[in-house]
Amino acid sequence: MKKYFCVAGTRPNIIKIDPTFPQVICFTGQHHEKLMKDVFLKGIKIPKPDYELDETSLGGMINGIMSKMILENPDYAIVIGDCRSSVAGAIAAQQLNIPIIHFEAGCRSGNFKMIEERNRILIDKMAMIHFCPSQQCVVNLFNEGISQYVFNVGAIQFSNLKKMLPIRNTIKESYYLLTLHRAENVDCKETLQSIFKGLKMSGEKIILPIHPRLRDRLKGFDLKVPENVHIIEPLSYKSFIHLLGFAKKVITDSGGVQPEAYWMRTPCITLRNETEWQETVNEGWNKLVGTDPVKIADAIKNWTCLKTHHSSEAYGRGEAHKYIRNLLLQL
Repeated sequence: MKKYFCVAGTRPNIIKIDPTFPQVICFTGQHHEKLMKDVFLKGIKIPKPDYELDETSLGGMINGIMSKMILENPDYAIVIGDCRSSVAGAIAAQQLNIPIIHFEAGCRSGNFKMIEERNRILIDKMAMIHFCPSQQCVVNLFNEGISQYVFNVGAIQFSNLKKMLPIRNTIKESYYLLTLHRAENVDCKETLQSIFKGLKMSGEKIILPIHPRLRDRLKGFDLKVPENVHIIEPLSYKSFIHLLGFAKKVITDSGGVQPEAYWMRTPCITLRNETEWQETVNEGWNKLVGTDPVKIADAIKNWTCLKTHHSSEAYGRGEAHKYIRNLLLQL
């Protein structure tokens, strides 16, 4: 039997791990805060990692992952998505001549200034096997000269999201849900103020599970969120999905929340000018507004998602883990 070594470091990585697939799991420590890891994992059955490195720098991660890979001597390395931990895992595997499997391959926003975009391209260039969330991602890879061992399996996060169902509404009054953490949005005081202005102009009740990065920036910038934005502590994945499912709309800068909102059929307002999940925009479930306060307020108050269903199965039906297991058994 082949041996697989899976690298994960962030919340979006963790929720995409297949709990039924035999693999060595290594957490880098990129999301090291207790609220971001331990609380988040409550209620989902992700296996306890075999290794926890407690590393946050790219160099530290690479060295730590390489040392564990040498001990385990795997046949394949699995990296997920586009974060720093995934780049570290891919570089470590490449240095040791271990074939790389990239989950969520081929996603492209078209914005090369984004570190995540550069990470995606770099990992796909190093990977041998590419598991894509959509047919468009397959086309993206083909256009970049990558055509061998490319498979459209659907979005892997849906496999575990399905296990969170059915959902229940714990808040009886209507609300909007907000997630805000991206460096380009929260690390600049003026950008953050612009976003807050748009949220305030909407006048709607908005619930914000606060990210540690945003909490630090609010303190550092001496800023307060608008009165209509209600801060709560970070949620477990299960609790977040329940909140997402019953929100009137979700306002986010997260790459992970956009496809989750699409799958839960919650209209999504994205605080970015482009997205690697373009299918959500094409099908009318997602509106890109950037950080312009007028556009943000208008989308919250006036934009109506006319869809009640998905016009296509852009990201599959939540069977990605099953397809991947079957494909890997054929290696």
